[in-house]
Amino acid sequence: MATYLLEIGLEDMPAHVVTPSVNQFAQKAGKFLKDNHLDYETINTYSTPRRLTIEVLGLADKQADTEEDVKGPAKKIAQDADGNWSKAAIGFTRGQGMTVDDIEFRELKGVEYVYLHKQTAGKPAAEILPGLIDVVKGLTFPTRMKWGNYDFEYIRPIHWLVSLLDDQVVPMQLLDIKAGRRTEGHRFLGHAIDLKQAGDYVEALRGEKVLVDAAERKALIRQQIAQIATDNHWKIDLDADLLEEVNNLVEWPTAFAGRFDQKYLDIPEPVLITSMKDNQRYFYARDADGKMVNAFIGVRNGNTEHLDNVIRGNVKVLTARLEDAAFFYAEDQKKTIAQFVERLKTVSFHDKIGSMTEKKWRGSAPLPDCLRITWAWLRRTSRSCCAPPPFTSLTWSPPWSASLPNCKASWVRSMPSWQGKTRSLLRLFVSITSRSPPTVHCQSLRWGHCWPLPISWTRS
Repeated sequence: MATYLLEIGLEDMPAHVVTPSVNQFAQKAGKFLKDNHLDYETINTYSTPRRLTIEVLGLADKQADTEEDVKGPAKKIAQDADGNWSKAAIGFTRGQGMTVDDIEFRELKGVEYVYLHKQTAGKPAAEILPGLIDVVKGLTFPTRMKWGNYDFEYIRPIHWLVSLLDDQVVPMQLLDIKAGRRTEGHRFLGHAIDLKQAGDYVEALRGEKVLVDAAERKALIRQQIAQIATDNHWKIDLDADLLEEVNNLVEWPTAFAGRFDQKYLDIPEPVLITSMKDNQRYFYARDADGKMVNAFIGVRNGNTEHLDNVIRGNVKVLTARLEDAAFFYAEDQKKTIAQFVERLKTVSFHDKIGSMTEKKWRGSAPLPDCLRITWAWLRRTSRSCCAPPPFTSLTWSPPWSASLPNCKASWVRSMPSWQGKTRSLLRLFVSITSRSPPTVHCQSLRWGHCWPLPISWTRS
């Protein structure tokens, strides 16, 4: 049994592409090995922003020997009346790499046919594995790019390939890049190294400040964040999607804590969270009582050297975002919801259809009737709709109808969409209204961004 390593070295990939791509790589490589009758025990995957790697463990030294019976033409076609072999029979045996001496006849449904018992000796794994270059070329990505003078497209330019079967290089080539045993360490902390054995991969790169095991990196990030939170008596919301994204942005993670000015806590929480989590990939912090504190936790791709400079730089960038948010928030507070609603009349939905105000009323007024008609159509066209729903009429549930005029008000806020991409920015509008209950405005603004508007089913 052997170990085979195949690494694709690239320029930094987008974080959301890394995990799906390495899983796709392993799945397609496994299918290739199965189709070529190369047995193996398991395929390990390793990934960082700069590499996609598979490690095949327990790989057979050669293909399994195969035996099969190949059916040819009928006997009356394979031989003439004198028993001489026809061109059809000769061509059939030649195509299978055999001779007419290997032919035997078998009866099938009362008719005799030519059969060949074909035995194929398995090829060595080293002769099959170069075909994996087609798997590398065949990986699919949501976006692709060209580089140099090549027409070839990939997620990012490829800079190196490692292809090792135990201690032997398995030759393959993509464009002008030939596979070898040289891989790259961390961009700033490591160096290029030559791997002696395929099994040395993980530990050799660890010495060059690259943690290729994504699960190990993620566990380390969790541990570092937990330690910072314990030291500062914070509670951290370890959002799974954010953790996955951060994990795929670094090769040697080091978590750090930064603080911003206390005054920015006056900004609504959703804006703070958006600025930290979505824009900067920071984890926000709360105190023991669940209140947000003026602090964040980030993860750098490097070690602890010059960490103070890194923290100052991150605080500076976040402060600029929060300063913008504070300005737009203050501008929005100067207006009432009625003024926002009035501004909708100046926003064109379509030059032949009218403004956003007209669109709002067109979309909301006939909705109950539309749903009733749709249900009737579903009952006529779908056999699965056997029973009517537990209602006989559709009504707006109070107090939604009173708040409908406000349901698109947030579309004309000063706060830009990148600052709070957020339907959650409704608190901003709740804070500037003084006439209706906050719940009414909050829900009407929330539903103003999606279809359908809230409806209740009522029994007759």
